[in-house]
Amino acid sequence: MCSTTKLRIYLQNVRKNYTLVDTFLESQKDHYNIFFVQESPWNFICYAPSTVSLEGDKVVGAPIHPDWTKSLETLRTFLELWLLFTLISLDLGLA
Repeated sequence: MCSTTKLRIYLQNVRKNYTLVDTFLESQKDHYNIFFVQESPWNFICYAPSTVSLEGDKVVGAPIHPDWTKSLETLRTFLELWLLFTLISLDLGLA
């Protein structure tokens, strides 16, 4: 468990590598409190019910982990993709 007396922050440009973020969230959950992710990856997660399509609408998102909460920044590109998102350890008690 991370000590809240020392705030540990990590910033990484992950170049849209989903596996890298997923691995970091698990392996570093006890070492860092805040993880800033540049060039965040987005993958298909599931289909959501839709009134237009029988298959449903695709739900796309960044990796999630039960020990971290996600805070998305509002900075976007012309393609409407997030440039940066923040993951905050639940150990901090801020979520």
